[in-house]
Amino acid sequence: MWSAVLDLLLPSVCPGCHLAAGPDLCPACFASLPAIISPCAWCGAPRKDPEADCSACAGRGFTHIAAIAVTWHYAGTVKRLVGDAKAGARPAAARVLAGLLPGLAAFYQDDEPPNLVVPIPPAPGRRPGPHLATGLARRLARRHRLPCRPGLLVATRFPAEQHALSATDRERNVADLFRCRESLTGTVVLVDDLVTSGATASAAAKALRAAGALQVLLCCLARTPRRGELALIGGAKPTAAIDAADDDSESEPTGPSFF
Repeated sequence: MWSAVLDLLLPSVCPGCHLAAGPDLCPACFASLPAIISPCAWCGAPRKDPEADCSACAGRGFTHIAAIAVTWHYAGTVKRLVGDAKAGARPAAARVLAGLLPGLAAFYQDDEPPNLVVPIPPAPGRRPGPHLATGLARRLARRHRLPCRPGLLVATRFPAEQHALSATDRERNVADLFRCRESLTGTVVLVDDLVTSGATASAAAKALRAAGALQVLLCCLARTPRRGELALIGGAKPTAAIDAADDDSESEPTGPSFF
């Protein structure tokens, strides 16, 4: 709470280093963003050769998800910003992260362009306050002039925390976890801040498909790197990471949010 108040009262500084002038990332922090080199379109893993098969998923991707857009490794500056936005409740960090979320240009090349944006819902029992994935989804929907439906997906039980589980146990932990409240049509963009094994996103996509969605596309801010993958880090590319069409002049119409 007090960190959020300080963000409003003190002169703006770079949300990354808290030293240089803000409110945006300073050039040094922006240059340090750990971009994923040639991310796989099916799982987001980095690839040395963009023409080669993905060594992480062998082209299989995530269950129930047609494609993924993700730009950053969950490391370094991105990891600090996510920590500040979540645990630190820093509005400045959350705002910068929203600008770093990949756009949907690649998805619009498909025969069925997206017609709805849905965030992964908050975990049951989480502490009150803004939810990063929901804020990112609202910002993305506004950027592309699409409807956004927070609350459309609901969790049906209290799962164990995912971070301490193996990939197999993660899948079991969230199997049939989500329910979609309404019938759907067309292509849905599912938004989350982080993707690791893809288990949570796949479970959410399964619920959306069961409700009638033709296909589900996953848009994530960052991907948790596997061992050895941080060697494949590229420099930040503003034109690829931040959609120039994003307009911050519009007000957020619903609920408490940093965005």
